[in-house]
Amino acid sequence: MDMNRATVFQEAEEVLMRDPSETPALPTIDIQSLVHELRVYEAELEAKNDHLQEAEHALSAARDRYAELFELAPTGYLTMDRSGTIMDANAITATMFGSESKQFIEQHGFDEYVATEDLDEWHHFLQDVFERGGTQHCDLTLKRGSTSRWGAHVEGCALHADAGNGELCMLDLADITARQRAEQALSVSEARYRTIFESIQDVYIEVAFSGRVFEVSPSIKVFAGYTREEVLGHALDEFCVHTEERDSLLQHLRQTGSVNNYEVVLRSKSGADVICSFSAKVVADAAGKPVKFAGTLRDVTEIKQLEQERQTLELALRQAQKMEAVGQLAGGLAHDFNNVLTCMMGCIDLCRDELPPVHPARQWLDDISDGADHSANLIRQLLAFARKQTMRPKVLDVNVIVTQMLTMLRRLLGEAIPIIWRPGQSVWPIRADTSQIEQVLAHLCVNARDAIQDTGVVHIATSNTTFDDAYCSDHAGAKPGEYVVVEFRDNGCGMVPETLEHVFEPFFTKKGMENSTGMGLSSVFGIVKQHSGFLEVSSELGNGTTFRICLPREMTPKGPVSGASNVAPAISEGHGVVLLVDDDELICKSTRVILERIGYTVIVAQSAREALRLSDECAGTIDLLLTDAVMPEMNGRDLAAALAKTRPDMKPVFMSGYTADDVLGEDIKNGDVAFLSKPFTRDALAQTLHAVGVRQVLPFANR
Repeated sequence: MDMNRATVFQEAEEVLMRDPSETPALPTIDIQSLVHELRVYEAELEAKNDHLQEAEHALSAARDRYAELFELAPTGYLTMDRSGTIMDANAITATMFGSESKQFIEQHGFDEYVATEDLDEWHHFLQDVFERGGTQHCDLTLKRGSTSRWGAHVEGCALHADAGNGELCMLDLADITARQRAEQALSVSEARYRTIFESIQDVYIEVAFSGRVFEVSPSIKVFAGYTREEVLGHALDEFCVHTEERDSLLQHLRQTGSVNNYEVVLRSKSGADVICSFSAKVVADAAGKPVKFAGTLRDVTEIKQLEQERQTLELALRQAQKMEAVGQLAGGLAHDFNNVLTCMMGCIDLCRDELPPVHPARQWLDDISDGADHSANLIRQLLAFARKQTMRPKVLDVNVIVTQMLTMLRRLLGEAIPIIWRPGQSVWPIRADTSQIEQVLAHLCVNARDAIQDTGVVHIATSNTTFDDAYCSDHAGAKPGEYVVVEFRDNGCGMVPETLEHVFEPFFTKKGMENSTGMGLSSVFGIVKQHSGFLEVSSELGNGTTFRICLPREMTPKGPVSGASNVAPAISEGHGVVLLVDDDELICKSTRVILERIGYTVIVAQSAREALRLSDECAGTIDLLLTDAVMPEMNGRDLAAALAKTRPDMKPVFMSGYTADDVLGEDIKNGDVAFLSKPFTRDALAQTLHAVGVRQVLPFANR
């Protein structure tokens, strides 16, 4: 009790020591009441103290959360005073300025981090933050280190602290470098789009599904003569030549969502039709509803015209390709058939040697020989068509060739069909094979004779002409340059267009196969092509036919030569050793016997490999090499070159079923090597070998 009383007195004394204005009035009661009141008052004080402690804990936690948010915020936060001195900054701010520690930037002036060109704007911004209140915004270029720069969006507001601490402001920094780059890229892209839009050759156009044009590029002026303003807002129908095209276009767009190279015809301002290729896609609004279509228009009027010309040229090309394919087939067949004929002719000569002059079988052999000659002539025509004949070109005066052939041509035509010959003045020289030009004229005469019923007339004329690119573009096979033209015209029955298309095809004839081989005009075609020329033919039913043979001018003439040729005398005997090489076994057999009967010693090989082996095994001299020009594994030219390394004095003679130009090159054209064309007779073989044996020949290895 004494203890409680002492406590009460102590508390009472503490109360009395307070300011009288704060001392509560004490009731006039006994001590027990006083103690009770003091106890109650004590409890109230303790409760208030607890609330104060809780408030302090909550405030401390809030401060910790604020500090944590301040430090870990994804944007930069910093505080500074009116002068711009940085008082505090979070970690991300240090990173933004290229520092590993935020202490590095504290107590520094923010001016140090602002690009020089933005300092004035920064100072105005800081003044507005303190004087205008609220939140202020600006974009600044800030420095990171000594070289790097970055864009920042800055938000700032004033912080009013205790009077003793002055005024502070807080800044929020956001790195907008990526956004600025995107905006710059967007600006560049928009400028590029605008440049393309204004300079594109094609027309960019946007059309609502109602048909109204609400965007078009300025190129519409060049495209159709309209200005952009004359088209905008107008209906597409106003510019379409065929209104049904517009309906079909809209229907197609609604069904498929796009069109590609859709052809429409627009009417230009001048009234001319413009054929357009239209490519477009449907454009929908945010709700996915189609509202317009956008695309490009391209003027294809000229392309369409060229397409028509191309189709015409394609027809001519297909015809030329067909002729080329048939020519390749003919050349291959002729080569194989010539091998057979070579064996037949050789065997005929051998059979004649075995029979007495009065033997009845000789007549049969003569008939077989005539048939072989006829077949050989047919094969020569096939080779002429296939452009595989061996040529001996010379510089010629075509007027001389025609003049020398007039007598023979008149015999071919007969007395009822005269020839009117009009030679041109100062006709340029040509480089050609005389016999092949003669073949051309002979075949044309035969064709004219068959086309003329009863009586008629043939006109032959020569002239010089020059063909330019424009002419050649309209005439398949023609090449620009200077040409000598031989015009051959008859007044026969003529030809319908269907026949004219096939006139140069082998075995195509309206005369019946019993009356013609069908190879005459095909041979003409092949010979002219082989001479790098071209043919033109025109004909109308009932109005005759005209052939124009165009042969290139010889620019470096070596002087004209006669078209006549002399036949060399037959050679009866030969001597020496011949290495015979041919992959055809029958030719090897028959040719070996013929050579031995002529007087040669023969070594036979059926391949180039075997020929090289036999040459190595032969200890004696081999005088002549008689080899096929085209063989498997190694051709005749390569074989001759290989043998010349060990036998430089051996003289080569090449033989082939068709031209060996591809193998022998310019040597055969210039007559620098001996060549024997299959099929050949015994006399032709003997003459060729004898001629090579007696003349001096440059070793083949040195050619």
